[in-house]
Parts: sequence; structure tokens; C-alpha cells
Amino acid sequence: MYQKTIENNFELSGIGLHTGKNSTIKVFPAKENNGIVFYRTDLPNKPSIPANYSKVTSTLRSTTLGENSVQIATVEHFLAALYGLGIDNLKIELNGEELPALDGSALIFTQALQNAGIVMQNILKKEYLIKEPLIIHEDDAYLIVLPDNKLKITYIIQFPHSLVGTQWFSFKLNKQTFINDIAPSRTFGFSEEIQTLFEKKLALGGNLENAILIKPDGYSSPLRFSNELVRHKCLDLLGDLALTGLILKAHIIVIKGNHALNIKFIHNLLSNGGNN
Repeated sequence: MYQKTIENNFELSGIGLHTGKNSTIKVFPAKENNGIVFYRTDLPNKPSIPANYSKVTSTLRSTTLGENSVQIATVEHFLAALYGLGIDNLKIELNGEELPALDGSALIFTQALQNAGIVMQNILKKEYLIKEPLIIHEDDAYLIVLPDNKLKITYIIQFPHSLVGTQWFSFKLNKQTFINDIAPSRTFGFSEEIQTLFEKKLALGGNLENAILIKPDGYSSPLRFSNELVRHKCLDLLGDLALTGLILKAHIIVIKGNHALNIKFIHNLLSNGGNN
């Protein structure tokens, strides 16, 4: 498979999920082997940060990239759209410290990228074939990787809430499964944790337009899927996998995972340089 970029520029604006600050991203095509690179246009000299796992500085409720004192927060939903659509090379200008949340899913990003036109380039993508099983865990969270000829994800979540309980979802990644089954799934949170998040200066931009609030007696809005919550966790995982810059061929099984576990897995996987 060959690398891809977009044909036309586009921009999107909105409030950041955690900072509560408005920002705009402007997205441009890029040449082969450029990768995905962010530029902070609100700062002197427009410092750049590549979308690479080595640049992850925080995994607290989202994935943040950083270098020196510059950071770009909550990149995972946009990166999931890129990974799901197979886009490898872009330049993204951001005039703030966090990407806009939009509707809390990857749907609007995905639609904008499709409308911009996805074009094939002249250099092959880099692939990584998993040859041996790998298990990563933190407390009761597990990520298990098995050999496969395509990327398959099986995800299980479990929350002590009567509306959620245990949910699971399994799929093989391709453009259509991503667009139809993963991209529309929105981020979520529980009403009882909102105050704690606010105290940590998190979820300051969260609202009923960009997140599902799970209350004791119901959801804040109708679900797009009966198991939308676990599908969103799959979305988050894809966004973190985009930081490898590789097409992974593996069956990844996740139980009660999170961003920290995802990044730990990537570091373990690519500790040999990713030459598989």
C-alpha cells in the first residue's frame, strides 16, 4: 500500500475538551515521508511537533504531545481519523494548546478529510508484522497482542455502573469499518467524576454537545450505538497507534485499557526500532 495525503486544505474550529479554550486547526497536504506534523502558530517561530510516540508527554484522560515547553493536547480523535482513513502525511497548524473537540468523536474530522480528497502518493507505507505474542499490563488493565495478517482489535471495558457494566467490540480495520463503526463514537464521562476532573483542570470544555455524560439514571443523549462507549475506546486506541507511523498487522486485545497502557505497549513494541 502507498502513502496518502489530502488534495485540498481545510480548517476546523471549536472548543478544547480539557482546556475549554477555542482553537482552530488548519490542515495541509504534505510530501511523502513527511509524516504528521503539528505547528503551533500562536507561538513565536511556529514550533513543530511530529505525531510520534516519542513525543508523548501526558496520557491523563487524553494523549498530549510535547517538546520543550510546547504542547499539543487531545490529539487522539484527529489521529484516529487519519489512521482509519490511511492518511500518512499532513501539516497541521494549530493556534492553541489543544485540538478542538467538535462532537467528541472522530466523525467531523473524518468527513472533513474525505471532503478534502485523499490522494495516493508514490512511496510505500511502512508495515510492522507482529511475529510473537506480547502482553502489557498495569494493575487490572491488559493489552495482549497476537500475530495476524491484518489489524484486528478486540476491546472489553468494565465499569461499576448499571448502565454500562461490561461491553465489548471486535473489528478488522479498514476504511469502511472505521467510517461506519468507529468514527461516530463519542467520548464519555461519569457525572460523579466531573467535580474531580474540574479540580484537576480537566474536562473544562466538556459539554453535552461534545461528550456523553453518564448519570445515575441515564445518558445525557441518545447513544449512536448500544455499545458506543467501548467503540470510543477503540477509537482512542487507533489514535494512539497512529503515533507509530506504521501499519500494524496484529490482533490487539484490550481489557480495561487506557492511553497510558497504549503508549506503554507502543514503546515496548518499537524498542528495537520498529524494523520487523
